[in-house]
Amino acid sequence: MRANMFDEQANLAYIRSQTEHVEAEAYAVQYPDIVYPELVPIDFSAPDFATAVTYVTTDAAGQAKWINGGAQDIPLVGLSRSESKNPVYSAAIGYDYTWEEIGQARMLGVPVTSDKAMAGRRIAEEMCERVTIEGDTTKNFQGLINNSSVTAVQAAAGVSTSRAWSAKTPLEILKDVNAALTGVWTGSKTVEMADTILLPMDQLALIAGTPMSVDNNKTVLAMVRETNIYTQMTNRPITIRGLLQLDGAGSGGGDRMIAYRRDKNILRAHIPMPHQFLPVQQFILQYIVPGVMRLGGTDVRRPGAMRYVDDI
Repeated sequence: MRANMFDEQANLAYIRSQTEHVEAEAYAVQYPDIVYPELVPIDFSAPDFATAVTYVTTDAAGQAKWINGGAQDIPLVGLSRSESKNPVYSAAIGYDYTWEEIGQARMLGVPVTSDKAMAGRRIAEEMCERVTIEGDTTKNFQGLINNSSVTAVQAAAGVSTSRAWSAKTPLEILKDVNAALTGVWTGSKTVEMADTILLPMDQLALIAGTPMSVDNNKTVLAMVRETNIYTQMTNRPITIRGLLQLDGAGSGGGDRMIAYRRDKNILRAHIPMPHQFLPVQQFILQYIVPGVMRLGGTDVRRPGAMRYVDDI
C-alpha cells in the first residue's frame, strides 16, 4: 500500500528523527573568518536565564612607610569597590522545512539537508561577533573597538605632518606602536602591559609588505615583532592581528589601532546561553526549528590595560 506522504504526524516524527544529525553537522562547521573568541575571552559561566551579569571592580590604595620598633600608626591599605551590571538579552535565529520538503525526502528515502541549519548557526555566530566587537546601540552595548572607558589618543604627526601610516616612515610607524604599548604601561602606573595589537587591514598589509629601508630587507611588521617594548621586557612574542572593523572606527572617523592585554580579568564577553536549536515544532504546513541564545555584551573591567590610537 502506498505511503501517505501527507500524514502530518509521520512527517513530524520523520523530521524529529533527522534534526539530531542535521544540528550535529551545523555545529561541527568551523568558520575561519569568525574571530571574536580569539580576540575577547568568552565567559559562559552565568546561568542560562540570568537577567544581568554583575561584577565588582576593586582598587587598592595605600603606601608603605618607614616606622620605628614601637610604632602604633601602621599604614593600612584602603579598598574601593564599584559594582557594575551588564544586562543579558535573548536573540533567536532558527530554520524550517516545508511539508513539501519533508514529503519529498520521505518519498525518496533521503535525509533532509543541513543547509538551513548551517546558515542559522552561521548567522548566530555573526551576531555574536558583531555584538562582541562593535557592541549594539539598541541594547546600549559597547564593544571591543569602541568602549568609552578606554583612553583614545591620536597618533603622532609624522615629518610629513600626517598621522596616517601611509604617509609615515617605517621608523615613525614603529614609534607609534611602541607609544601605544608605553601608553598602556604608564597609564596603568606600570601595572598592565599590552600583549596584543589590532590593526585595520590596510595598515597591516602596509607594514607586512614594506621593508624598513633599502639597506634592511626586513619588513616593518618583522621589526615591530622584534623590537616592540612588550617583547623586549617580557621576552614573549606580541600578537599582531588585522581587524576589518577598525576601518573608520576612530573618534573622528579615522582608522584605529588597539593595544590591549588579552586576559579575562581585563575584558570578557558574556554568553550565558550559547546558540542552540530547540525541538522541532509544527505550524500549519511548516516544521520550524527555533534557535535561541542569550548575550550579555563585552565588559572592559580594567580599561587601563587598553588603549586606542586613532587616525593611523
